[in-house]
Amino acid sequence: MLAMAEINYIRLETNTKGRSYSSVAKQMEVDRRTVKKYSEMEDFSPEAKPVQRRRAKVMDPVKPIIDKWLLEDMGKEKKFRRTAQRIYDLLVNEHGFQGSDRSVRDYVAKRKVALFEESDEAALPLETIAGTAQVDFGEAPFKHRGEEMIRPFLVLSQPHSNSFLFQVFPSQNRECFLQGMTNMFTFLEGVPHTIRFDNLSPAVKKVLPNGERQLTDEFARFVAHYGFKYEFCNPGSGNEKGHVESMVKYKRKLNLLISQSCLPDISGRQLEWQGIHMNGNITKEDILNGVFIERKENLILYGGVGVGKTLMAALAGWNSIQENWKRVRFYTVAQLVNSLLEANEKGTLGKLYKQIESLDLLILDELGYVPLHKQGAELLFQVINLCYEKRSVIVTTNLQFGQWNHVFGDPILTEAFIDRLIHYSHLIVFNRDSFRHKDSLMNQ
Repeated sequence: MLAMAEINYIRLETNTKGRSYSSVAKQMEVDRRTVKKYSEMEDFSPEAKPVQRRRAKVMDPVKPIIDKWLLEDMGKEKKFRRTAQRIYDLLVNEHGFQGSDRSVRDYVAKRKVALFEESDEAALPLETIAGTAQVDFGEAPFKHRGEEMIRPFLVLSQPHSNSFLFQVFPSQNRECFLQGMTNMFTFLEGVPHTIRFDNLSPAVKKVLPNGERQLTDEFARFVAHYGFKYEFCNPGSGNEKGHVESMVKYKRKLNLLISQSCLPDISGRQLEWQGIHMNGNITKEDILNGVFIERKENLILYGGVGVGKTLMAALAGWNSIQENWKRVRFYTVAQLVNSLLEANEKGTLGKLYKQIESLDLLILDELGYVPLHKQGAELLFQVINLCYEKRSVIVTTNLQFGQWNHVFGDPILTEAFIDRLIHYSHLIVFNRDSFRHKDSLMNQ
């Protein structure tokens, strides 16, 4: 077969310049049929090599044994399941296995995935009964007085309506447990007729041999007062209250995403949409529902000081986390540049770039407020380059594009930055007065 350079030359001479096959063949000292073949060839894809499937002589006899063990382990707690190394040792000691541990580990890893997928497909839908509930404690990061800390939270879930309530407490003691349930009953204006619990120490003093529970005095009085029927899971069988377990995980993950986002608190604030001009390719709903994130598009929010640019950016971030479980990170441009410079100095820039690459949405607030020196501007350009066509960016700015050179200090870098940012972007213009000026005491 000829080299690609020779093939390209043949196609250029015959198809573009119109030379005859014979003259090209004589010049290249190849057969005329070869020149004709490559001149008329349409598909240059390499031929697919047939997949060779060979019998694994060592593994085939023990595969049914491994499958049996893996199926048995699916019904056990994780800590009691056989590891790949344990399976290998059993095969060697009990079945005279002659293969390598690597072969066993590879097979076990692949079969676990396949077996669990088969298990999910074979699962039966659970029936839920109206008026039943499940209760459990969880832990997650929360912000208290500006400080982030791990706090327990009590969850009451209602499987039939797929809803839940939660309340954060300083502890998982009896007082918090009973007060939390009281607060939730008050909020619901009623009491579920049956509630399932784990064997929480605030409720259960002792698990008796016959499966009965010795209740704490306070919980027994609480049950008598509210008149609900209680059920307890078997020890070590949290799956028996799977709905509340899922709600605990849901709240824990949600709080983790919120904590990592560093979004500003906008509770109690509403965005007024009057005076906000958008092009025809994006709507208010696209911003609030995160449609632009799914499309990997950017938003450039342009307007004066105090017109609501940061509020819109934060609102889009909060909605994308709470509704769509997106990974979001909010920075002012100055904060991000300082973090980049510090990471570059410490040799951890790659780690910071990986964190940014894991995001679905990056929010850069206040572009234009502080000019950047050369190294900071170059590092910020690398961030935009990382996000290009892979994740969405929201930029808020009070400068027109023609003034961005004042921020970056380099016309070429500014042009490259704008080029990558605006390629898949929507410009949203805030043409209105500052709400801070409007609400100022000096104007009253």
